[in-house]
Amino acid sequence: MKTICHQFVVTLLMLALSMHIPAVVDAQKRTDKDFNKAEEAFQKQDYVQAITLFGKVISRYPDHVAAYQKRAEAFVEIKDYNSAVADYTKAIEINPNNPDLYAGRAAAHRALGNLQAALQDLDAALLLDKKEQKNEKLLNYRAELNMQQKNYAQALIDYQELANLNPSDGRYIQLRREALAKVSEEDLAGMIELGVLNLASSGLSGLPTPTADDQKTIEVRKFIAETKFATVEEGRKYYTLLAARNDFPVGKKTVLLSLLREKILTDVFGEHPYMEDIEAMKRLVETENWINPEGKKRYFQLINDSRYWFTGGLQRGDTYYFYKVMKGRYSSKYKMQVFAVVNNASNLVLNSEVVVTEDSTGTRIIEIPAAENKGYMWVTSKTDKLRGVTNMNNSNLTFEAIGNIARFNSSAKSVVTPQQFDKFIKPNGAELNDAIKATLNYLILEYSKMFVLR
Repeated sequence: MKTICHQFVVTLLMLALSMHIPAVVDAQKRTDKDFNKAEEAFQKQDYVQAITLFGKVISRYPDHVAAYQKRAEAFVEIKDYNSAVADYTKAIEINPNNPDLYAGRAAAHRALGNLQAALQDLDAALLLDKKEQKNEKLLNYRAELNMQQKNYAQALIDYQELANLNPSDGRYIQLRREALAKVSEEDLAGMIELGVLNLASSGLSGLPTPTADDQKTIEVRKFIAETKFATVEEGRKYYTLLAARNDFPVGKKTVLLSLLREKILTDVFGEHPYMEDIEAMKRLVETENWINPEGKKRYFQLINDSRYWFTGGLQRGDTYYFYKVMKGRYSSKYKMQVFAVVNNASNLVLNSEVVVTEDSTGTRIIEIPAAENKGYMWVTSKTDKLRGVTNMNNSNLTFEAIGNIARFNSSAKSVVTPQQFDKFIKPNGAELNDAIKATLNYLILEYSKMFVLR
């Protein structure tokens, strides 16, 4: 049984490696010899030696995502799943937008028998996976775990998606039928009305159809819409009362509870939450399952694209660069991190800030200082920076090299076409986020020597 479980973990890890970014080659040779030696040891299946060498890298560079990720994979190979979970968790703290890390940690959690934790990580991996078509095997594993945990409604949603992806695969149709038989009439009617479950093409008969709201449902809808929930505790109290009621038509309570979860999230954290609010939401969705699935969905939407926490990225030659930008409620600056994705492992290559100033004429100045990794800290330059200048009334953007930032210059003409270059550095709109993304794109394209792979 342990062998089968370990084989499952290794299979899931292999799936993770194919999720995030299409295969890329190592165009930039890593400068850390221990990391290169660790990778060689891993390839030779000398996992103990690989763990030791990756540890040396981490001791010098505590934010080395790739080293944590690779060491976690080595821990899995020797079946030290607790250490694997610890390393994946550290990597996720540094880069919470990488679906591979969640998929890897899900595998380790499952090997330990932590099925609920594995489910949470599979949810994260699938929500962050930006491919148009979801990863079939990850969907299947999540459906299996949901069935084991008696989360039949969620399993049904996954099996329905799997049946849609593979309409000729009778296995998924049978599994969908088995999950459907275990879903309560209340949940099924509610999910159909909410639109989270579409069985129109399934050919199944006897499915419930949405009905008009009765007076009690109308009253509760009105109360939810008009009430301002000031705290999570206040929202939780009303949620508990509503969940205990059984005087609604079939399916209506499921609908009302979903609307209530969304309203609590908006009221407590706001339409445009700051970095601290989003981090508080993360803690909530990880520790209080009643707020999900709406809580998970909202959190991962926010860390991908919101006013005060947004991401972007571009391919420069054979390396994919991913960045995230975050702003705190009481900070005048944005925190900014750039990751390079090489050989399916992401690593932090710039940890700096974005400074934005505006004047009365509508002119915006966006400055991104150079920064150097000193091991246990990043040092931001006071003199060397890239400056982008734009106007709030249009999307034109001009760039200026300040100080000695030119030492990092490496022309992008040989790695992207002129059309691609122009597309990357032109803001998609007049919003500030659009201008910041375009400035970051220009920095990556023209000053790539700043991004040193360790």
